[in-house]
Amino acid sequence: MVRMSSRARDKAQIVCFTCNEQGHYSYKFPKKVVEGMPTNNSLNKDISSYGLDMDYVKLNNITVPAVFYSGDCESVITSRLLKRLGNFKCMDTNKVFKFIDGSSVKVTRMEDLSIEYKEKRVNERFNIVNNKHDEPLLLGNSLERNYCL
Repeated sequence: MVRMSSRARDKAQIVCFTCNEQGHYSYKFPKKVVEGMPTNNSLNKDISSYGLDMDYVKLNNITVPAVFYSGDCESVITSRLLKRLGNFKCMDTNKVFKFIDGSSVKVTRMEDLSIEYKEKRVNERFNIVNNKHDEPLLLGNSLERNYCL
């Protein structure tokens, strides 16, 4: 009988928050297409008409798709994605956020999160929008200045 170390046993039971598969942490997520997860190609077709760029970033050490917008914009995260990242004490706010497609949503909460992109880490304040889907993050123009995009 082969005895597994406690570390090996623990790793077999962990679940990646990025792809929902067992056996690896999200920061070690193998870059592969996951059913239901947007890809660069599919999102680029949808956002290309707005002149936006899409890539993956690490948000609190979880790899997530992100849309970079250089216009006058604040960063946005969905409530569902924020919940995947952990429990946060969100700040209250009361404002209307307008999306690039002309739609708008009322924002009542904000949270400061750490973003890593191209080996650089910055903190960003996110508007939290209620959504039942894991939409990509919308990263505003303050990140463009931080990353020199």
